[in-house]
Order: sequence, then structure tokens, then C-alpha cells
Amino acid sequence: MVEFMVNNTQLFLIIFFSVLGFFLALAVLAHLRTLALIRGGLYRPGEPSWFDGHHFRDGLWMLALGGGLFAGIYFHLGFWSTIFLTLGAMGVASVANSFIRS
Repeated sequence: MVEFMVNNTQLFLIIFFSVLGFFLALAVLAHLRTLALIRGGLYRPGEPSWFDGHHFRDGLWMLALGGGLFAGIYFHLGFWSTIFLTLGAMGVASVANSFIRS
């Protein structure tokens, strides 16, 4: 699988960002649905939701960790460059999570 990803990097990135965009669109639609329910007076805070912000944040962090490590290995970056790239990706994931959950 890794050899396929390395040989077909453009295809892998297209599929990866398409799936990521799909999940991001689902998150935005869930947020808009919640806002519409609040405006309509139909929202009950005790009801469970299919979209949990904590799981979304954890998923973004795992995506940032995996993406940073994959980029560091694929582009032959050094140890510290890979660590700082991964930390930066985790920061971007935290900022993205704050926009989605607000």
C-alpha cells in the first residue's frame, strides 16, 4: 500500500483531500442543522448527536500526526523538521476545529 501511495502520489492526494472535504462538508452541514434547530426552538441540549466535537478534534489530530510523519518520511526531511512540521499541522488542526465547533 505504501509503495502504491509513493508511486501514485497525485492520485493518493486527490482521494485524500476529496474524503477530507466530504467529512468537512458533513461537519458544516451538521452545524447548520443545529443552528436551524436552535432558531426553530426544537433543540434539546440533552439529546445525543451523531457529530461529537471531541471525536472530530481527535480525528483531526490523528490526521495531522499521520500527515506530518508521512510528509517527513516521503520528502526525506530531518528528525527536527518532521517534528516541527507535525506540531504545525496539529496547530492548524486545532484552529480548524475551533472554526467548526464555534
